[in-house]
Amino acid sequence: MEFTRKLGAILLLILAIGWFALGALYLVVGRSAIRDTVAHSREIQSSFVQAANYVDQFRAKHAQLPTPSEFSRWAEAHSNSAYSVSGVSLFTTNELPDRQALGAVPPGSYMLGFWRGEWWEFFAGWSRKSTLEFDESAFYVSGGFWGDITGYLAIELVLLLAWAWLRPNNAFKPTLLRYADPGGR
Repeated sequence: MEFTRKLGAILLLILAIGWFALGALYLVVGRSAIRDTVAHSREIQSSFVQAANYVDQFRAKHAQLPTPSEFSRWAEAHSNSAYSVSGVSLFTTNELPDRQALGAVPPGSYMLGFWRGEWWEFFAGWSRKSTLEFDESAFYVSGGFWGDITGYLAIELVLLLAWAWLRPNNAFKPTLLRYADPGGR
């Protein structure tokens, strides 16, 4: 039982230290990372609109959607940043990803996609809606930066209280305090 308590206390302390480090990192870079994500979303939206305008003009002129190679050639020629149209993919009706939030798909439609490195963003040509988020609160678990920090602190407190409850008597008592207490308590 004593070994299990010590092991549990050590694991809780390691978890608390790791959680504290994650919370500190979030405190330092979390807000700016979310602001950067929203700024990148605005750049991607601009690229979506530019690409959709090209596809719509192409369809008006040729009575069909551009082929993937035609779209790629156009996109490469209009690339000027990491979030430019060169990162946009064209999906036709036969290969549309399932995105119910963008509206019902009419025949002959297209969808644009942009791989962010962790997830896809989509833009529906028929509704001009995208999956992009421009509200910073959507990226916070609690809806706000300080709410998330409060949540991190609450979890940290629970971990430290659980550690203090589990640790055996004197198991983690600093050496100097042991020698300062003449009774060895």
